[in-house]
Amino acid sequence: MTMEDIRYSFLNTLDHLPCEIIRTLWTMQSLELRGQRSKDALNEARYLATMLKLHRKRLEQEGGYLRELVDVSKRYGAYVEAQPQTAIRSPRRKPLKIRISLKKSHLLQKQQAVRSPKAVKQQAEQEEWYCFCRDISYGPMVACDNEKCEYEWFHYACVGLTAAPRDRDKWYCSDKCRKEASRSKKRKL
Repeated sequence: MTMEDIRYSFLNTLDHLPCEIIRTLWTMQSLELRGQRSKDALNEARYLATMLKLHRKRLEQEGGYLRELVDVSKRYGAYVEAQPQTAIRSPRRKPLKIRISLKKSHLLQKQQAVRSPKAVKQQAEQEEWYCFCRDISYGPMVACDNEKCEYEWFHYACVGLTAAPRDRDKWYCSDKCRKEASRSKKRKL
């Protein structure tokens, strides 16, 4: 064997090297893409599992509230049944002729408010009403960050919330409250 034969044989082995490198790189790239797809699927599965846990927790809370309402309803039913049932008969009267006035004056409403502030105050003290639904406080509630909000507190279900807003975020019940709050903030500055 001569020196030229050795060189040619060495060069012949190098001829296949670029093809092998390219084939290896393609294999690595395809494996990387498969791995990325698997990672994406895993992340999606984790997200769905988290959402299911949150949904289950919310359903369990609502189930607890419903069980409490059933207990309250049973107690109220027992209370009503325990009360004596007496029938009160009223004497027959002539039908009243009533005029219906569809327009109400603001002055009349103001006069009624001035005449009976004690009755209104007593009614307000007996039970507070909240939210757009004008219902009592039950379950988780969120407060509107507008100081002049008409309702102030809202049930999560009525405003479409499933969890409390973050502490650093301001929450407003409507665009109207958001605008009022921004106006009052500008006035303070």
